[in-house]
Amino acid sequence: MIWLLFVFFATIFWALADICNDASIEMHTPEGDEKPGAEHTGLSGEQSSFVNLLVTSLFVVIGYVAGFSQVPAMDELPGLMTCGCLHFVAYLLLLKAFEDASSTEITPLLQTSAVWVFLIQVANNILNAVFFHNQEVEFIRPLHLLAFLLIILGGFLPLAHGNIREMFTIEFWKTRVVLLCITSELLVAAYSVILHSATYNTEDTDDLVLSSNAEDNLFSAKFFIGSRTFAALFGAFFFAVVPSMRRSAQALIASPSLHRTAMVKAVGDGLSIAGLVVAAVPYGSFYEPAVINAAEGGLQQTNNLILAVLLFRCGFGRPVAYLRTKIISAGIVIVGLLLSSTSGELSFFFPSLDNSNSPPIVHVPHVSASELLGPA
Repeated sequence: MIWLLFVFFATIFWALADICNDASIEMHTPEGDEKPGAEHTGLSGEQSSFVNLLVTSLFVVIGYVAGFSQVPAMDELPGLMTCGCLHFVAYLLLLKAFEDASSTEITPLLQTSAVWVFLIQVANNILNAVFFHNQEVEFIRPLHLLAFLLIILGGFLPLAHGNIREMFTIEFWKTRVVLLCITSELLVAAYSVILHSATYNTEDTDDLVLSSNAEDNLFSAKFFIGSRTFAALFGAFFFAVVPSMRRSAQALIASPSLHRTAMVKAVGDGLSIAGLVVAAVPYGSFYEPAVINAAEGGLQQTNNLILAVLLFRCGFGRPVAYLRTKIISAGIVIVGLLLSSTSGELSFFFPSLDNSNSPPIVHVPHVSASELLGPA
């Protein structure tokens, strides 16, 4: 249950960051509606990524100066480099999606990362069990599987505006925002699986509590800051090499009218990184990353909906469409979250299936009659 609290607080940070994205990223104007010579007051996806690069770099410097991490060893570099590159590209694609849709429409799409993680984990467990004869492979438990499915269902419901059948049409999945989010979340899923495999402590007797091993927690911090370091390095390389990215960054620097908007985006990026720090803890303490990932998406979606409605009433952010559908969706997600906080076994609802409290079977050795009677 404790891991879910960390996910909850992480998604609060992310929901606030999404609101900042809504306020700072300019949505595309339909063709024919844009006024000639109109001044842009919002950032593009590339410019938002540049602001994120600056904030990430500042976070990395603070992390090393404060002693939260050390220079990684050579054998740790491949994983850290891969995670950094994956997360930078994933976040860039997500920011591009904000050019076409609001956060309350995008956050349900973030559930696709949980589907990707689930498929990757199933394939990995089957390979380990069948081909490598690993006897310690643990598949997802029944109630956690049900929780996963409910969170995914609740997450996808707003995408089709309450019409489930629309989700099974080709046109729905071919839209630009859906393609951007699905690709982004595939990269996030790969990052999550690597993070889990690098930080999960299989020696804990109870996977519902946090590791008490200080070295494990230190390694999680080291892994996270190391991956942020390579995300910043890869981002800097990206902006230096790609001409369109470089022009976007130069336009942001040369436009004083965008600096205030960039500050709002920087605050959102700071909140997003804070959420990533908190969210790294559950991956080191819970056995199934697909459930963690689904809980992240479900809680972020619910928190984002609540904050978006409240802040819009205060004159901040974008309006919330299809509110009734999104409230029903949030209810389904909450049921799934409650199930994810259980042990995951069917005995939670059916105690008769629990064999852990049954008396042990005593094997009495066979004694013949002659042995009982003794010698004549």
